Amino acid sequence: MQAENKKIYMNEYQTMLFDFMNSLPMQDNLKDELHKVALVTEIDSVKDFIIAKNIIFNLIRDIADGTLTITKTLETCL
Repeated sequence: MQAENKKIYMNEYQTMLFDFMNSLPMQDNLKDELHKVALVTEIDSVKDFIIAKNIIFNLIRDIADGTLTITKTLETCL
């Protein structure tokens, strides 16, 4: 129910991004913070969704690996 309440102000693509983030194996407090990312991300097309999804996936992967650097993480997405 709490996750559904977070989707009230999201468009279709933001909702898909939120659902994708919640499917990733990470701590709940990080998922809560990523909810804010989905809300402020302007996603109006499939292309925007794919770019945002890839960036978030790479960030989470790099956090889990302990290799997070902004340059490396963003370069692999664009």
